[in-house]
Amino acid sequence: MEDTTKTIAIRDLVTSQEVEIDAEDLHVLSEIISLAMREFGLPPGRRLLMKKDVVLNANQTVGAAGLSDGDWLILAPNPVGGAFLPRSTWETRLNNEVRMIREVDFYRISVFDHGTPLAERTITVHLQDAPAYMRDNDSSVPVLSKTHTLSITLGREFPESPPDVHFATSIFHPNIYRTKEVCIAMLNGWEPSYTIVELIKAIERLLWSPNFGSPANRAAVSFYQEHPILRPERPWDVRPIRVRRLPPREPKVVNTQRPPRVKPRSQR
Repeated sequence: MEDTTKTIAIRDLVTSQEVEIDAEDLHVLSEIISLAMREFGLPPGRRLLMKKDVVLNANQTVGAAGLSDGDWLILAPNPVGGAFLPRSTWETRLNNEVRMIREVDFYRISVFDHGTPLAERTITVHLQDAPAYMRDNDSSVPVLSKTHTLSITLGREFPESPPDVHFATSIFHPNIYRTKEVCIAMLNGWEPSYTIVELIKAIERLLWSPNFGSPANRAAVSFYQEHPILRPERPWDVRPIRVRRLPPREPKVVNTQRPPRVKPRSQR
């Protein structure tokens, strides 16, 4: 009887761990996914296998998927409700997001890439003029700080799924959970057409103008109502058209008549 055993190498996209699995043609890929997750010590969750940029059907067998001995596969998070962008398109989108943020003069950012090949990108935004209160513990008095650091992670499922957003620095705000995750409508109703620079601006607006109707931290609501933060002018605030009246000026008389000109005798 012919031996159909194939040795397949699998790399986890997030942790970069690698493992080799001996599988037969009749083994189902979902079984291989479960085995790889156990070997990598991954928590329960949706995962998929990719061969290069092609997502494999987890219900197929090894033979039906056309896998060969020595193939390399990637184990990656499986987003709910959509497929991945092709890798080249996804990486271009990430680079465009970084470029658009850097085109805004008042944002200072740091960029960190994770995984080989690239699994996710974290953009750290250093907000220099976005006051919010800080509180070390429940018994301490909140202190106003004008600088905060925002962490935005774009996974392989971006932009079909929203980025992971949380504050890396201490913050006490009605719309920020105690875990420092941001509660904002833009994330709850995420659309692939949204950009990260739009998200940053929306979070800055939220810092200046908390949404008391949908609090994530009720203890912060009453404090902010008693100690409001005045919002300065920001680039997203469109100024109204202003008319400035000039004082009346005295009319200026211009003499358009030319003085008489006498021609030489030879031109008469």
